[in-house]
Amino acid sequence: MIDLHGQFLLRGLVDAHAHLGAERESIDRYLRFIFSGGITTVRDMAGDSFLYAQLRPRSNDAETPLARLYYSANWAGPSFWDDRRWVGSTQGKPPGEASWARAITATSDLMAEAAAHANGLRVWSHPVVFPSRPSDVVRSGIDVISHATLFVWEGATTLPTTYHSGAHGDFGPAAPYADGPVRSPAVLRVLEEMKRRGTMLDATVSTIPFSISETAAVWGYQLTALARSMGIPVVAGTDRDASQTADGYPTLFEELEALVDKCGFSALDAITTATLNGARALGIEKDFGTVEPGRMADLIVVRGDPAADIRNLRRVSYVIKSGRVHTSTARR
Repeated sequence: MIDLHGQFLLRGLVDAHAHLGAERESIDRYLRFIFSGGITTVRDMAGDSFLYAQLRPRSNDAETPLARLYYSANWAGPSFWDDRRWVGSTQGKPPGEASWARAITATSDLMAEAAAHANGLRVWSHPVVFPSRPSDVVRSGIDVISHATLFVWEGATTLPTTYHSGAHGDFGPAAPYADGPVRSPAVLRVLEEMKRRGTMLDATVSTIPFSISETAAVWGYQLTALARSMGIPVVAGTDRDASQTADGYPTLFEELEALVDKCGFSALDAITTATLNGARALGIEKDFGTVEPGRMADLIVVRGDPAADIRNLRRVSYVIKSGRVHTSTARR
């Protein structure tokens, strides 16, 4: 029996968008670190799927204090595979030719979304797969779209031909934030289509100020607020790697606090992005995401009401995994 008088019980949190890298020991440390902070599930985006498949069974063990690990296969244009780090993860196959790491060219004839959905998988994408616009991506049948900021390209007069066209950064070529208002007819139309289809938004707002610019961040805050007001489900993802933490806490808290402070979410709305919506984004909502009979007992206990102040999520006392209670060693 554990006395939780004055504390608050809620669903374990989901970071639906992380970049864990390819070093087994650093991944193990990170999964342990975020678990102690209350993140019971994490999904890697575009990483070493071969390695993650080996790590995942241990991450599901109730006795092991690690966040549950989910990961993705990768489909991208030819220039994406120029990074030689892909050599190891494709296990001797040329980068872009492994079934879990496939290059897409102008001659590709693939029905990736339909095949994924037929096998119970979820499909994610950036808003732009140049030279296509966000509206093209939404109509293709994507389940979750990452990076609110990149919806700016929907209203652009012209688009780059590739993600690596000319001068570019981690988010592609410089985008026309000054010339593309969030509430433009073009952007509103694509958001309305997302609402109609049930497409989710993985906003990643907390990474944008230092990954692109403050101007880009403000555009993303406004887009995320607009999406929420239209009823588009928002998902919490950090877009950070396994070494990034500015204050000794998991970076998911920065994302949730930015949703409240910058995007106008209530604390409960922000929590939903990292619980029910996170589970829905991963396709695991039948077992995770809510506290109710029949769900897996992945829970956290915090010392303070997170509905009153989102920052109380940082005050984790216990993390429960499949009913097994772990005492948090996170900063307090």
